[in-house]
Amino acid sequence: MKWKWIIGLVIIVFIIGFVAGFYYGVNTKSSKEKLPEGNMQGTVTQIIDGDTLVVDGTTIRLALVDAPERGEVGFIEATKFAASVCPVGSIAYVDVDDGQPRDNYGRTVALVYCGGKNLNAELWKNGYAQIDERFLSVSEFNPHSW
Repeated sequence: MKWKWIIGLVIIVFIIGFVAGFYYGVNTKSSKEKLPEGNMQGTVTQIIDGDTLVVDGTTIRLALVDAPERGEVGFIEATKFAASVCPVGSIAYVDVDDGQPRDNYGRTVALVYCGGKNLNAELWKNGYAQIDERFLSVSEFNPHSW
């Protein structure tokens, strides 16, 4: 009689552990973690140009920096530099700009970190982008801290 009670208890503990493990596994993803509202972590899937990339299907426009566009001098260099800091396949942390979460084209505006480096700041510090002063008054970020 005592053995039946112990076996029953073991079965119940096993079932609870299984359900908890299943729930935890379904609600977490290896490349994403719970982050502050509006922020994300994901895989870089495309580098569009020096100041625009795609992370898990979301197009990100880097906040407060302006790199040369296609056809402009420095475009290739800025794009290659961005790809060297945040290569396709790397994990990126995206800190969405609360002051302007989207631009006129519907892209998410954010700071992007790869390998612990702030891509926005690295582009500016290395001469591949300029500070875009048009948005200083609305952005939550301060490029002077870079």
